Amino acid sequence: MNAQPCLPQDMIEVNRSKEYTLISTSLLESVLTDNRLNAQTTKLWQILFNYARYNPNFEVKISYGCLAKKLGKSTRTIGRYAELLQNTGYLIIKHNFDNKGGQRPSTLFVRVPDISIEHAKKRKDRANNNSSHINETSISISIDNYNDDSISCDLDPVSVSLLPNISAN
Repeated sequence: MNAQPCLPQDMIEVNRSKEYTLISTSLLESVLTDNRLNAQTTKLWQILFNYARYNPNFEVKISYGCLAKKLGKSTRTIGRYAELLQNTGYLIIKHNFDNKGGQRPSTLFVRVPDISIEHAKKRKDRANNNSSHINETSISISIDNYNDDSISCDLDPVSVSLLPNISAN
């Protein structure tokens, strides 16, 4: 059975009413077009970015098991993807252990290579014709309002500072 494409107005309505991710087109393009990354590794980076974006240091504490469930892969495969992201400048990995030496969820710092930042800074700035200027310090989103029904893993609430109700003044 073939899936039917949606109507354009359906996409417009979803974009108006649902949460979305703010990321520079230049930075997103650097991830999507980096030929050192395969599609699944890129997808992992996007998932990690979505979790880490509310933290000022772009970090998230999450287990490879949780990520494996999200992507339908094994934890070993997630480990390989994470290592590739680290080796190419898209991720910093800090492995965490409890007092007895047991493995705890890793702290993953989402990044892009320095060259991507340099390239993005050289591109023309976007025009800001928006009459309602949003004060970024007034944006807040609560962990209670964040729902992703497609994943049932617990994120460490200390490391994911999800901020409530995006409000613009």
